[in-house]
Amino acid sequence: MRGEFHIHTTYSDGALNVDEILKFLKGKLDYFSITDHDYIDGSIEAFNKAKDYSLKAIIGVEVSTYLNDESVHILAYFKDDKDLEPLKEKLAFIASERVKRLYIIKSRLMEYFNIDLDVTNLLQKHTITRGSIAREIISQGYKYTIEDLFKNVIGVDCKAYYPSTKIMPMEAINLIHKCHGLAVLAHPVLLKKNKIDDILLMPFDGIEAIYPANTESEEKLFKEKAHKKKLFITCGNDFHYFGDPKHADLLTLGLYDEDLEIFIRKVNELKWMLEN
Repeated sequence: MRGEFHIHTTYSDGALNVDEILKFLKGKLDYFSITDHDYIDGSIEAFNKAKDYSLKAIIGVEVSTYLNDESVHILAYFKDDKDLEPLKEKLAFIASERVKRLYIIKSRLMEYFNIDLDVTNLLQKHTITRGSIAREIISQGYKYTIEDLFKNVIGVDCKAYYPSTKIMPMEAINLIHKCHGLAVLAHPVLLKKNKIDDILLMPFDGIEAIYPANTESEEKLFKEKAHKKKLFITCGNDFHYFGDPKHADLLTLGLYDEDLEIFIRKVNELKWMLEN
């Protein structure tokens, strides 16, 4: 068995829609999860369509939180779409905050880089991320690459950077658990200002230990920390589009065998929790 559990679609900053993702995955893996930034309805759509493609879906979302002047992303996974209203309300709030951030970034782009960004297309998205902003800048004819924009323009500590949310990790974890979900620390390798040991004092259920940016030693470390904390591990390519320099293509990495079985069992146990 094979699975991967960190995939973005056009509902946030991915290039493929749900059906395009499902068509690509058909016959190539067993389990998957769509985890758009702060928007869960695309994952619910994939969950409802998965059987048509001979796939098994887990409902997921990547929740944006902020701690010690740094983004801390949390992947949330659910057995089904029941009891998600409290989470959906919070995600709607986060989406509204992202719109406010868009206008702040737009102003800074003009002030510091003479980029007069037309936000019309971005406002059609359910979730506006820096990735979608970057691609829109390029599509409007400005001579940048994705790497340039994240390194020099809208990346952390750059002049046009602004954080997406002030939601704290504990608030998100508590809300995920309230909605009968599993909370997983996303891509711990990207943490720079927070120590992973401090973050893992929070009641996470799992760690995204397998991730394309990891070195072999980092993956080993994250797996050891998960074992020590009695947390399950997941795998994500953090797919946005093919050839993405920041992330990986679909099926580059996968979760297999015992690790996959443990994760699926944890998800299936959520049903038991709901019924008891």
